Amino acid sequence: MIADQIAAKKAKKILIIDDEPQFCEDLAFLLDGPYEITLATDSRNGMKLVYEKQPDLIILDLVMPAHFAKDQEDEGIEVLKKLKQGTASKVPVLILTKMDSERRKAECLNLGAEGYLKKPPSIEELLKEIEKVEKRYNERK
Repeated sequence: MIADQIAAKKAKKILIIDDEPQFCEDLAFLLDGPYEITLATDSRNGMKLVYEKQPDLIILDLVMPAHFAKDQEDEGIEVLKKLKQGTASKVPVLILTKMDSERRKAECLNLGAEGYLKKPPSIEELLKEIEKVEKRYNERK
């Protein structure tokens, strides 16, 4: 019983994969407290940290230096595909990007992303989207 109470109080773990270090740090500062934040400033390190840290949620940028894709415009899409096909397929992914394209948004949602926000969101908008993603994920469990 005490172990259940301790587990319930543990902060949820969020992994942020984004190649803009200052944006990552700002986001981590805003979310720290209710969440345990891990940062990855490139997709290769991000994929490694998914398996090391086992996050409860991944916030993923779409445009990053290409490690898995042919160009930086598709890097986040390739990371999303790898996440949803691998052992981390159950981890919800929230896309947070400067790309304002309905086609790209639909593609991400069809590939399994649970949410899509345009950068920079307000903290209220981000927290609301994180809550929605968590709720949708918990309803599917």
